[in-house]
Order: sequence, then C-alpha cells, then structure tokens
Amino acid sequence: MINRIMGSGIPKAMKIGAGNGGGNGDRLTKFLRSKTLGKVLDTAEANPVICQSGFALALCCVARPATNFLVTEDKQDAAYASCHSISSGGIGFIWPLLFATPLAAGVKKVAANPQKYLKPEVVKKFYPNVALEDIISKDGKKIGKKVKTNVKGEMLREDGTVLCKSLEPKMIYNKEERAAFEAKNAGFYVDKNGVVRSKTVFNTEGGKFKLDENGNKIGCAVQNNKEMTPITEEMEIGARKEKNVTNFINMSSDILLAPPRAALTIALIPSILKNVFGVQKSNNAAAPASNPTASSRLDITSKSNNTVKVTKSAGTASPFSSFKKGGV
Repeated sequence: MINRIMGSGIPKAMKIGAGNGGGNGDRLTKFLRSKTLGKVLDTAEANPVICQSGFALALCCVARPATNFLVTEDKQDAAYASCHSISSGGIGFIWPLLFATPLAAGVKKVAANPQKYLKPEVVKKFYPNVALEDIISKDGKKIGKKVKTNVKGEMLREDGTVLCKSLEPKMIYNKEERAAFEAKNAGFYVDKNGVVRSKTVFNTEGGKFKLDENGNKIGCAVQNNKEMTPITEEMEIGARKEKNVTNFINMSSDILLAPPRAALTIALIPSILKNVFGVQKSNNAAAPASNPTASSRLDITSKSNNTVKVTKSAGTASPFSSFKKGGV
C-alpha cells in the first residue's frame, strides 16, 4: 500500500515538505517515509472491513452522540438517539470480528496463492496480465498450462515483474544525488519532482505521447528495481486492474455478509435499547384534536308553503324544527 502511495501522492507531499525548508530532515518527509506509517497503511489495506467498522464505531459512539446532545432540545430524545447510534456502531463492529474476519481470512488464503487453488484459466480471468507457461511432459509433449512464478512462488506478469506488486517509481530527492545518478546513467534523467525517467521509452496516455510545458516528450517513470524497468501505460492499466481485483477480494466478505448484518442490526437494536440502556423514545407530541362525529352542515330544503326545514345532516332534529317566513 505504501508503495502505491509513493508512486502517486507522496512525491507531491515530499516536494511541499522540502519547500518549507525542511530538506531531508523535514518532519513531514520522515513521517511519510516512516516504516510505522507503511505498516498502518498495509494493515488498513489488508483489513478494510475492520478498519471501516472501527472508524464507524468511533463516529457512532463519540461524534454522533455529542452532536445529538448539542442540537436536540429534548434530552430524552437525544439520549435515545445516542443509545441507538452506539448500539448500531457496536453491532457493526462486532459482526466483522465474529463472521467477516474468518471468511476474509479464507478468501485471502486463496487470493495469496490462486495458482494453488484455481485453474490457470480462471486466474487469467482475474488477472489478465498474469503470465502462463506450458507444462511439458518428460517426452516433450505439452500437457497443460500453469501460472508462471518466480523462485519465491510469486505470480509473474507477462513482462516478468511480480504480479500485484505496485509499480513504485524510483525517486531521488537530493540534488547532489540526482547529479551523480545522471552522470552514471546516461539513459535516464531525474525530473523536477525527483522521479527517475527513461530517455528512450516515453509516457503515453490513450496511445498518445504526453508532452511537458516545452512540448518535449515525457519519459516513462522507471520502477524502483535493479533493472529500472520503464512503467508504460499498459503496465499502469494492468496494475489498476490487479488493484481492483484485490479490492474486490478484500471487500467480498463484507459484501456477502452485509444483508444479514443489516437484518440482525434491525432485529437486535430494540432489545438492546430496552434491556441494556433502559431508554425509550420521548412521546411529547400533542394529542390531535378530536373531530366531531357528526357534521354541522345544515341541510336546507325549500317547501311549497314558504317554510324552511332545518335539520342536522346526521339525522338529529334541530332545535329549530321549522320557522315561518318573517320571523319565529
């Protein structure tokens, strides 16, 4: 994870830190390059469901209750809403620990060595850039396919690089080191951001060459390895696809268990509010005004003898059963 960030956002942050006068000893630079930050990011990448649940737990148990009491006048309603939030956050955190984590562990075991558990054709569908090689029998016949791996058992891309490894660019920040590197490596240069680039393989986007502010072709950034392999557009696209597959695998347990978790939350919260917190929602709303059962509309009918009969529409006799024209 830290490698992927190093290849995108961190170089800019490094430049900002250096611009503030910190140089190599700048605190921001040290923090962004620290092993501790790398371990935290790697842990978050490997356990996204737990990390998200922990973040949601903090919001549900601290931020939301505090907001409820600040903006809600009825403190009983605020207490009810806060307890509801804490219950929801607690269930949302416990659920991954009990169910999602074991399922995720099983999925990751398969994902760590898919060539061991899945057919090569299936692996190829998940990772289009993976390299396949023929299995040759003792008599020289092709008897199948297998995923190409290195001595460590890591799957390889068609270009020979390790699959699912970030294309970390080689970076040189110190001006003296940049000059020394360029003097020893005529086929490469270091740009103003400290990225080492090729002078012979150029960067493209959508099949077209990318140009700098002077209209010159921009060289491909090179990988931080011994060969300094240029990172082409095809390699970047392939790496993004691999990252998408990895993200899907990491989130698959949460996706599968989300519906039952939602149902469980809805079913348990009322019991938790009653038996654990002992709260109930305030009922201070004014009772609706009672409506008359009989309409007060008058039914006035003209009679042939110039009298008018007034009755209730519900059929009840009026106190004024009838009156003559001119007065009572």
